[in-house]
Amino acid sequence: MTVESDSVRKASPTWVKFGGENHAENLFFLGKDILAIGQSSYILFVNTKGNESEGEDSYCIYKADGVDNRADGVACMAAHGVVPLFAVAENKLKGQIYLLAYPTFVQVSKLKCVALIGYQALAFAEGDVLISLSQQPEFVLTIWNWIIGEEIKTVKTETLTLNQQLRCTSNSPILISQSSEELNELKIWEVSICYSTCHVVEKRVDLPAAKCCSLCWAPEGILWLLNDQGDIYSIDPQSYIPKLFYRGESCFNFQDLKPSIRFHRTSLVVTTPDGFLKVFKKQKGVLHNYPVDYEIKTPISKLTSPIDSNILAGWTTKGEVVKVITPQQIEEEKCLECPVLCNFGEGIFDMGIIQPDEEYLATVSRKEELNIWKMSTGELVSELRTVTSCMAMALHPALPVVAVGGNDGIVQFINLSTITSPSTLCLHLLDHLQITSLTFDKTGDYVVAASLPKGIFFVLKVNPESKDFCEAIKYLRLEKEVASCCIMRSPAKTQLVLLLPPPEEKQQSEDVPVCEDVVLEIEDEDSEEVIQTVSMTTDETNEERASSWPAQQFLVYNISGEANTNGRMVVDGEEHILRADECETLTVMLNKCRKESDQVINNYYSHFGQSGCPPLKEDQLFAFPEQSNQIHILAIDSENVGSQSEPKLVTALQTGHQVRCSGDEVKTVQIGSLQINSKFLLTYGADGLIFLHPHSGGKRRAEPIILKTHHYINAGIRKAECNSTGTSVISLGWDGCLVGIKIGTENEMETQEKSETHLKLTEKQSKLMRVLQSIRPKELSEFSKTWLELKAEEKVLHEMLTSAPEKSRIWEDFQDIKAEVNDLINRNDRILESEHLPLEKFELDREWRQERLSKGETERQEEERKMQNTLREYQEKAKALRQECWEPMAVKGKLIKGVLCEIEVENYPLFPDDPNFEEKVGQAVERRTMEIEFTFKERFTPWMPRSDSYNERLLQQGQDKLPSKVSVEQDERTRLYLAMMSEDDEDFEDDLEVGEKEEKEPSTASETNMEIFEWSGSVSHKFVTIPQCLHSQQLELYALNSLYNETILLEFINEKLRKYFNTELEKTMDLKILTMQKAAERIARLKEIQSEHKWCLTALSRDILGHRFSLPQAIKRPSIKEIPLVTSTTVFEPKWIPQEKPEMGIMSVDDDEVDAIPYITPEEAALRAERAKEAERLRRLREADNFRELALIEMMDGVLIVRWEDVIKKDVPRPAFVDMKDPGDWTEAEIRQHKEYENKVQFLQSERDRYRKLLEHEFETRNEDLMRELNRFDKSLLELHKLKHNVDASTIQETMKMIGMQLRNDKLNSLKAREKQLMKEISAVKDEEENIDLELQELQQALRACTEIYESLTQRDKHLDTAFRKEGGEYSAAVSEQRHKLFKRRPKNLPRSALALTLITEVWKLHGCKPESWKESTSSQLEQRKMDHIPAIGDLLTQDSIDFLQTLDTMDGLANSFPGIDEEAWMTLCKHRRVKLQNEIKAKSAAHELAESENANKQCQKTLDTLKVKENRLQEELNNVRISKLDLCHNAQVQLIMKNGNIELGLTGCLADFSDAILIHRSVIEKVNEIIVKSGEAKLKAMQNFADFRRKVLLKEWEHKKLKLQIQDLVDHIDLVDRTKVTKDMLEHLAKEESGEKSPKTRDKDGLGVKEIYKKKFQAIQGKIHELEIRIVTKEKENHKLDNAIRSLNVDVNEQLLQCDPLLEEKHAKAIGARMSALVHRSKLVNEIQQQHNDILILQTELELLRLKTFPTFKYVEIK
Repeated sequence: MTVESDSVRKASPTWVKFGGENHAENLFFLGKDILAIGQSSYILFVNTKGNESEGEDSYCIYKADGVDNRADGVACMAAHGVVPLFAVAENKLKGQIYLLAYPTFVQVSKLKCVALIGYQALAFAEGDVLISLSQQPEFVLTIWNWIIGEEIKTVKTETLTLNQQLRCTSNSPILISQSSEELNELKIWEVSICYSTCHVVEKRVDLPAAKCCSLCWAPEGILWLLNDQGDIYSIDPQSYIPKLFYRGESCFNFQDLKPSIRFHRTSLVVTTPDGFLKVFKKQKGVLHNYPVDYEIKTPISKLTSPIDSNILAGWTTKGEVVKVITPQQIEEEKCLECPVLCNFGEGIFDMGIIQPDEEYLATVSRKEELNIWKMSTGELVSELRTVTSCMAMALHPALPVVAVGGNDGIVQFINLSTITSPSTLCLHLLDHLQITSLTFDKTGDYVVAASLPKGIFFVLKVNPESKDFCEAIKYLRLEKEVASCCIMRSPAKTQLVLLLPPPEEKQQSEDVPVCEDVVLEIEDEDSEEVIQTVSMTTDETNEERASSWPAQQFLVYNISGEANTNGRMVVDGEEHILRADECETLTVMLNKCRKESDQVINNYYSHFGQSGCPPLKEDQLFAFPEQSNQIHILAIDSENVGSQSEPKLVTALQTGHQVRCSGDEVKTVQIGSLQINSKFLLTYGADGLIFLHPHSGGKRRAEPIILKTHHYINAGIRKAECNSTGTSVISLGWDGCLVGIKIGTENEMETQEKSETHLKLTEKQSKLMRVLQSIRPKELSEFSKTWLELKAEEKVLHEMLTSAPEKSRIWEDFQDIKAEVNDLINRNDRILESEHLPLEKFELDREWRQERLSKGETERQEEERKMQNTLREYQEKAKALRQECWEPMAVKGKLIKGVLCEIEVENYPLFPDDPNFEEKVGQAVERRTMEIEFTFKERFTPWMPRSDSYNERLLQQGQDKLPSKVSVEQDERTRLYLAMMSEDDEDFEDDLEVGEKEEKEPSTASETNMEIFEWSGSVSHKFVTIPQCLHSQQLELYALNSLYNETILLEFINEKLRKYFNTELEKTMDLKILTMQKAAERIARLKEIQSEHKWCLTALSRDILGHRFSLPQAIKRPSIKEIPLVTSTTVFEPKWIPQEKPEMGIMSVDDDEVDAIPYITPEEAALRAERAKEAERLRRLREADNFRELALIEMMDGVLIVRWEDVIKKDVPRPAFVDMKDPGDWTEAEIRQHKEYENKVQFLQSERDRYRKLLEHEFETRNEDLMRELNRFDKSLLELHKLKHNVDASTIQETMKMIGMQLRNDKLNSLKAREKQLMKEISAVKDEEENIDLELQELQQALRACTEIYESLTQRDKHLDTAFRKEGGEYSAAVSEQRHKLFKRRPKNLPRSALALTLITEVWKLHGCKPESWKESTSSQLEQRKMDHIPAIGDLLTQDSIDFLQTLDTMDGLANSFPGIDEEAWMTLCKHRRVKLQNEIKAKSAAHELAESENANKQCQKTLDTLKVKENRLQEELNNVRISKLDLCHNAQVQLIMKNGNIELGLTGCLADFSDAILIHRSVIEKVNEIIVKSGEAKLKAMQNFADFRRKVLLKEWEHKKLKLQIQDLVDHIDLVDRTKVTKDMLEHLAKEESGEKSPKTRDKDGLGVKEIYKKKFQAIQGKIHELEIRIVTKEKENHKLDNAIRSLNVDVNEQLLQCDPLLEEKHAKAIGARMSALVHRSKLVNEIQQQHNDILILQTELELLRLKTFPTFKYVEIK
């Protein structure tokens, strides 16, 4: 998208404020003092010195608008650290890179675009190298030579993401870091420049898990990395491995602060996530990891600093660019207050010009921040923290008041009359919603706070003279989305106009659509509210077409009237709304069809308003048609609203924008908010253009002024405003960039200001201004309730106060009626039943009762419906579960639980047999059969043990006698396998007869079968029949086909095992069913016995207590101890659990399983009652026809068979006279009759007692049988449980075999894959070696070219010396000497950097080698260079280069000549000297290039060597992989099932511990152990001999050393004696010391005595020493004997431990002892039980004898 330069007004921005998400990315230092900040279409240059007093500007702005050969937008930028140069990448498709000089902004060079879209990062390297990183889809890294504007090399990065960072070292070698925070990746590129090409090496760095946030290079080439947790890592360019330098201690993140790191001079400066600044200082050349912490007032999100400078700058979270004081100056203070260089605000999203002075600007951010800026300079004047997060803002059109709306429903009005100290006027908490729009009317008397998505509006009336400044008067709730709203003012009324969104086309119909009734809730009840649906008339040619589209509605509401007068509003669900018959609804079609460019376009309005468009009258509105580039001015006659009223199109203005009007939230074209008396119509849009249309009465006066302020790639302009004179324009972009522009030059503005009248305050405005200035700031208080809630409370309180007397009277009447009704009900209860009235008759409010009943019925039905829905959902889920999990199973899951024990055995749930699996099994069998047939003669099984005779016979027989064909029958396969695996010494013919002898000799066959299955690795053959010949041996499984076949067969075996166990479980289930049936019969009989026994006891007690005569002792009532516990014994009843019968217990639900009482409907209750009545009728009929029962009763007492038990249950009839007469009055007949009666009773009692004993015996017997049967079943279940464990073990073993095969196969496949990968890597390395070899050849060619250039320059230097000498031949010797000295003279300040030399060379190339040729400072020359696009190399000269050139020009002056030389000769001398100096500088630059080229060749050769080393390493790894693969094929893992006693390996650990184990025979181990034991004994003996010899040597050494020391002591003693001299003085002194003089004999005698004493003591001591030595020798001999004994004992102990384990024997002995103790104890108990049983038998015999004596005539069966 381009704009013609002739149509765009050349207006330079006076100031700019950056914002947005990535606002701090393009922050660089240009040189040492200039800070460059770029975003959108602007680059701001800030002079950190701030020398405004010296005439230098502190700020400079470069506008990248694509006009006058400028860059089109700023995608990314970079600044050079040495020369005043910066690079800008255009923000457009195929954008180029501009390199511009500062501060002239003259183009140095332009780099063509190598990317499809553009660039995302730039970075300058040392010298003339620039690095760029493109965007998608290429993501290539390009290396440029920016001086000549050519591409050096391009490489692909393979990091496919945006927002990447490029960082480059400031010195050699060139290292480039490329990082992506999103992917957490880091790459380092090593670049070696070689003349016109370069060598690039990629290095990948493995970063920690935390995301990398910031990077920086240290001068010594170390990369410092900082992640989001505050951890600091250092990366050495030698190893490229991150090393933790400092562990972050941040406990929280300050406002999502992104930390930053920067190496500043000799310190490492870091901003942490918690907002602190840490400084790591160097001490003695070492950077220490204990920082100095500094607290900053405002946290910093990014740091930057120039090369070799004390300045450190940062970007704060509040949008400030601050200058951070170096840590050396603040060591004592721990809190920093950094001076602000420039302030950009904190995320500006809305702005407006403050009235009426129009000198200041107000902006708000999402972070509760209101800022006041000066419009002319952009300087921050004041700031205020709002009480809510700002979502909408509106400025008063006539007063310095701003309204701010938040996301919590708060509207805050702020007083800006005192611009330096803004304050809050009032706060309104309207409702708990988000305020998305705030709109003032033209005069500022009303303001609308709206939530447009929800359709909720609050109208507030502004009254500055009131206490609260404004108050809410209207409330409207549409409950639908609204596109826009505004307020129309007229002398008669004030109206709120709403625009609904365009309707959807799918809602259209053939008839003209009718608007839906809109229910509105408005506060004011007395005002005549009129809903006006307005539309615009169309042309006659389009009327029919327009009528076919749905209408878009304008809604107009009259808001005139006073506040708080019978308002209508919605409060707590109670609706007080305006009825539908109180308003008129008129729907008229909008202009849906308009012919534009011969194309019919469906136009709807997306936005409208009244303020901001100066030519509008009171009844006019502007509107934006969708997909149009026009603005419609609509006129609405609001005074005469009727069915014929229609809006009229006053005029249609062309916007001039390059985009059409569209959009909901982000609108492409909008009108700026202008002032009341403005003469301009301002429009702005997504194309980044601002149009200022001068208008008067709706007619165009002149061509519009076009400004380009923002870039269209960033969505253009968000909001724009201008002052009333049109000289200043403020523009805010969607990227957060705020720009202030002055239109025209200074003279033009001054002339316009003089010609235009300034704004003059009216008397009312002056009064209101004074009122605002007198208002004091209010204290902010928290809101507890919203405005709607307060209005609702006021309404309730008002009703409570007005209705209190009426409520009291009604309550008294209600109490009287209640008492009267209670009295009537009580009287009704006391009257006769015939006169009794039902309770319903006393119901006073029958309608209320019926309503409650119907409500209850409705609730019941609703609850019933919910329950039915819930049950239906449960049934559907149960059905789905049944269909998915139950029905598909061929064998359902169930279990068997023990009756008396807690054992539970589950079966194996199985799916139906899969035909595909059966087919797979058949295919596997066929493949295995074919394999056996074809490989029978060539089988090679070296792991099988064979005897020598067998091998010899095998060689003698040859292979001719072997069978060639094998049948596929199962018995033949088995015979074949037995023949192949036989280990006997007989031939194969005899071996094949084994299968025939199996029936005759089953034991031999089973033993042979067991031998065969020893190598199978499982015990499955014990449970299922396995055609083992079809299985491959574990050592034969080497091919993938064999593994596949074996896996299928093993799965088949597992399936057979599960089916086998399920069959056994079914058998056990049948056994349990039979057991439960028998148990049920026994339990029924036991319960019957208990009932009969209870009757017997009751009858005996009743008879004994009921007779007056005494009975014999045998039939007396037994005591409690004598009665068996038959009645009190609880009979054990086994029960089924639901898991045993899942079909009945789980999958179906019976009524008795539900605890809740089922609900019976009235219909079902009536049906049950009818059924019960019918059943009763049938029963009575049956009872009437009972002649059969009566006849049976008459003949046989009602039974067919008379039983003895039934007979004894009948009592003996008692004579009647017993109760009527005393015994003394009885007659003889009566006495005989009574005796007979007593005899009968006694007999009956004895029979009943006999029956009782029989019942007790039967109960005991049957109970024992029941428990015995249950125990028998539990034992069978226990066997089944053991079988389950064995089957599980078998399936696990087979599964382990499968897993082992799969693991081996997986290892083999992984080794093969690794082999292929290594071969691929080796191939790639070889290809890369070839490429590097070609690149090395290219670099060597460039090196040769560079060498040739350097040699040619060196040769030319010699030629210049020779030519100069030849020209000096005509001069004298003195002049020639002086001339030669001046020719050799050079400036002392010659620059040493290669870049400076290159720039001087380029300057001389462009301007020649003449003096003063490098100076181009005049404005005319600058403009001419810009027009001619001459490269501005001279503008890039550094200060040392300029000093050098100035010194050179001074040296060429005539004043520096010497006498004897004329001016012409002097000029010739200077010319020769300049040429020679130019050649020397070129030679130095060439020497630098030559050194770089040599270094590049070395680096390339190093890379080639590294690749070769890598190739060798990969080749070695490939060989190792192949060896491992071969080893895996040779060393197969075998699974064996062995007895516990034969296991030599430990049972702990993992399977991988035995991966290298070899299976050998036990005898081999024993032989090896014997050899090891013999070798160990020989070794121990040799070690003992060595130890003894060593001790002897040490002893001799000690004795030798001792004698040497004694000799030395004696020699020293002799020397001491020799040196000792006794003088006369000494003798005299000794004489004086003596008490008396002694003779020499006495002294000799004393000396001899002393010697004797000494000799005796010495001899005694020697004797003791000799005794000790003898004892020592004795002890040593004893110790030696003990050592030998210990050694032999250890040998015996070890041999004993090898033969047996004492701990195990001890445990075994303890176990045997415990078992014997238990047996002895059991035998004692058994003996005791037998003795007691004998006693019981004896007692029973005696009892029977006594019974026979007592009742000798009775005969009955003896109880045994």
